[in-house]
Amino acid sequence: MESNSQDIMENHKVVFNFYEVIRPPFPFSTFCDGWRHFGEYVEGLDHFVSANLLKNVRTKGKFPYANFATFKGSTERIIKDMTEPEPELIQALIEGHGLPGHQINHPGGYIELATNNNLPLAPDFPTKKNSTFLLTALQTEENDQTDRADFEANWTSHCGLEEIERYLKGKGKALGRYGVYKRFTPLRPFYSFDYVFRCEMVDVDREDKDLVQLVEKLQKIGTPQGFTRVDTGLYFVEHTSPK
Repeated sequence: MESNSQDIMENHKVVFNFYEVIRPPFPFSTFCDGWRHFGEYVEGLDHFVSANLLKNVRTKGKFPYANFATFKGSTERIIKDMTEPEPELIQALIEGHGLPGHQINHPGGYIELATNNNLPLAPDFPTKKNSTFLLTALQTEENDQTDRADFEANWTSHCGLEEIERYLKGKGKALGRYGVYKRFTPLRPFYSFDYVFRCEMVDVDREDKDLVQLVEKLQKIGTPQGFTRVDTGLYFVEHTSPK
């Protein structure tokens, strides 16, 4: 059972994409219209499994949208898609997101480093529509002093899991699945983040002031040497692919 679960985790690769500037490209009137157009092409790829477009609860959050997509196969395939894309992929990307610089986003390919019960979380489809997702993006310095071993061994404490559980218990709400992801694609040219923590909270009130304070508290949790907490935000499901 354990080896089979490990095989599943190794065979599914995750792509996170954090969208920072979301100008819709012509002729689309909204960012989501362009995202869905690009998604129609991605759905046709033979290694595509599923995707969730998540919208930030805060209208002025650092990243208005984030994408959680799952693909089958090797890390090499994802790296090639990002660094040496086929002409058709480039064309679909330009149509859906615009020319380079029109939007600012941070895509990266990730392995599922660990989950709450050591069972695979990806592809997590279909996702519960009433869930709220907490995403934390972390970046590291490229030097020998960066303590990646500390983070990977103690990721639940560095991501504030106890604070999250305390909040949910006080509200009588449920903690869903959670896991931490490690980037395997190159840092450049997208400056994607090195680690992402993803945590599902079921049926919470997204406007709850205590929840807002929880996120503010999580932003201030210390990280190991060489780590920077880029952002911690709350998101909900805006669109799923396939439907």
